[in-house]
Amino acid sequence: MKGLCYFERREYAEMQRSFDEALRIEPRFERKDDILFTSAMAAERERNRPEAVRRYRELVQAYRGSERGDEGLLHIGDLYFEATRYDSAGLAYEELGRMTRNDTFFRESQIKLAETWVRRQNSETAIELLKPLLPKDEKQNRTADDFPARVRLLWARADNDIGRHEEALARLRGAVELYPASNFATEAQFQVGYTYEVYLDSLESARKAYDQAAKMSAKSVFREQAQIRLNNLNALQDLRSRISETGNTDREQQATAALKIAELFLFAQDENDEALAKYREVVRDYGDTKAAPRAAYGAAWMRLKRYEGARDSALSEFAGVIRTYPASQQARSALEILAAEGADTVGLGGLLEEVRPDTLAALPSLPEPPDTSRAGVSASPLEGDSLATGDEELDDIRRRGARSRDPRATQLSPILDPAKHDSIAAARAAQRRGARPPGPGTVAPDSLVNPDRVVTPGEVPPDSSKVPGGEP
Repeated sequence: MKGLCYFERREYAEMQRSFDEALRIEPRFERKDDILFTSAMAAERERNRPEAVRRYRELVQAYRGSERGDEGLLHIGDLYFEATRYDSAGLAYEELGRMTRNDTFFRESQIKLAETWVRRQNSETAIELLKPLLPKDEKQNRTADDFPARVRLLWARADNDIGRHEEALARLRGAVELYPASNFATEAQFQVGYTYEVYLDSLESARKAYDQAAKMSAKSVFREQAQIRLNNLNALQDLRSRISETGNTDREQQATAALKIAELFLFAQDENDEALAKYREVVRDYGDTKAAPRAAYGAAWMRLKRYEGARDSALSEFAGVIRTYPASQQARSALEILAAEGADTVGLGGLLEEVRPDTLAALPSLPEPPDTSRAGVSASPLEGDSLATGDEELDDIRRRGARSRDPRATQLSPILDPAKHDSIAAARAAQRRGARPPGPGTVAPDSLVNPDRVVTPGEVPPDSSKVPGGEP
């Protein structure tokens, strides 16, 4: 018991000494399985994955077939899953499925094994694992557990991955209708909207689905997520209408509206391809406006930070910002990024001209240059001004984007793009094990964001190779 007290106080060396003393006094102590499990949990808390896996494996070998042994195997699989080692995770879940005599652990192993197959882009195998888990007649044999709704959510995710979007919608609606009291009902309704928005490009249907989800269980974080995406879609429609209504009368207003759409896609919707396309559209169609250098800088930043293997082309785009818009603040920020990345800047500094104020912000003094002693230092998109834009609509887009990535409002979403949302699984698993959720970080100030605002960098601690404090 003294060892458990030290565990709660996170004093793991003292914990282990107490446990070792207990086993010295009584090598066959009846709670030895608890000692092994708690020791493994301590290593997991310290983020020592190899040691945690080793200790859980010791527990499994000593207590194979017991509830503690099952739990150890489940943790091994989860640790590998969070590390995106899906093959190793799948082996652990397969072993658990063969070994356990507990129905709950068996279902959990099969659901998680199916998700590893989805992550390994083999949705057909995942579906074959999920089929036997649903009650044969769901209308007559409804269960009080949440697992059938979970199965439907993951099955819909697999359907979407292989292009069966109508089947995905049917499974999601079934989860809502058959299991309305489930903790996953609101998430299923949210995913109906997400399927319409992302896969079927039916924004009106997506709006209706999100509106319904926003009126469901107040306990679900997906209720807030639905309201955020509903607001974003309404804003997107309004901005597109504004571009159409202005016609050719005011190109600056058109360009600003188009830039806001790009910001909405990037910061609020987290849709990289759409944001990049919109930034480039602003440069192409409104190259003579004050929004053009911001859009060109934003496109270069996205290529550098959001796309693997695009570093060289991104640096070339930053150099193009300097050559094309030498009197913009973005040109100066581009030069700083090139220097921080170790790129050739010969002759570029001489191209800079006196900065002219633009239509979106009053320009303050040049920000301090980045610390080039750190690897991967980069300004955030459109950096160059250290004050908020003063445009309430743009600032609101940024704020809503920050809220949409709050770890308290994000759980594993079995239908979302795994490339974008692998870190969500880590957050949910950490919460399930009682670990402290990662805290928020900050983003470097840029031209369209309040520098005092705190932005959550996702569900995992920020990578030092990314923007200081995490992506915006």
